[in-house]
Amino acid sequence: PDGTKALHGIDIELYDAEIVGLIGQNGSGKSTLSKCLNATLKPTEGRVLVGDFDTRKKSNASDIVKQVGYVFQNPDHQLFNRTVYDEIAYGPRNLDMPDEEIDARVSEAADVAGVEEELYEKHPNNLTKGLRQRVAIASVLAMKPNTIIVDEPTTGQDASQSLEIMNFLQKLCNEEDRTIVIVTHIIPIVQRYCDRVICLQNGQVLLEGSPKEVFGQPDELAFLAWPLVPLPSRGEPPTAIGLVHSIELTPFFTLQVGLAVLGAAVWIGQGCPGLDPIRGWLGRRALPTDR
Repeated sequence: PDGTKALHGIDIELYDAEIVGLIGQNGSGKSTLSKCLNATLKPTEGRVLVGDFDTRKKSNASDIVKQVGYVFQNPDHQLFNRTVYDEIAYGPRNLDMPDEEIDARVSEAADVAGVEEELYEKHPNNLTKGLRQRVAIASVLAMKPNTIIVDEPTTGQDASQSLEIMNFLQKLCNEEDRTIVIVTHIIPIVQRYCDRVICLQNGQVLLEGSPKEVFGQPDELAFLAWPLVPLPSRGEPPTAIGLVHSIELTPFFTLQVGLAVLGAAVWIGQGCPGLDPIRGWLGRRALPTDR
């Protein structure tokens, strides 16, 4: 409205069966770019092509919706039907599909997203946030899009839920050949799961490449002020320091938790000073005395 350009000279391509991390500071253009990819927003200059469909043409809207799905950061901004079934079925119904096709799509999408049939008649608001997010993803999957954009998939989730969601998205990419675009500022998630990273600054692409290539340039990323702490390898439990950066916290509380973890590590490394009296008492209680 004020004439500010949110994006400048963006020239990117998305490929089949890859996970792309879209990162950058608040106001860098991440959300604007992601919403241009599914025609929620339309460029004032240039064009966005989804396959052969130009997002600027209203006549292409239904075709683009079928090809690109968008999962909002907060599932409560996306869920509005009275039952889980109706929520997942909403998209196919709007395309006037026959009931048999709708049932089949709901069943398939719910199964892939891990939404049990016993939840079909429940109100989405009565589910946990993790399940609501799965319902939101299922509602997008029911449209069978080739590309799924997920805005901050780990917001409001604890570390185990974050890993569960990301493992699920990775499975969609690997087994369903879907393209996944993750809009996030959780760097360990990007380092662990993404095939390619696009870093935006002031509406322009600052860096693009594999996680190793992008995060191997710390001087270029210094303005982000984000610690580059990798999560554990696939299949391994998350470490304490990984958990700190996987949970959505305020900057001040994140600093407090990080300092607490660091302090605990130093204390343990020094042999836990101050515990000698307790150790002695426990030893006297646990060990039999010589007679």
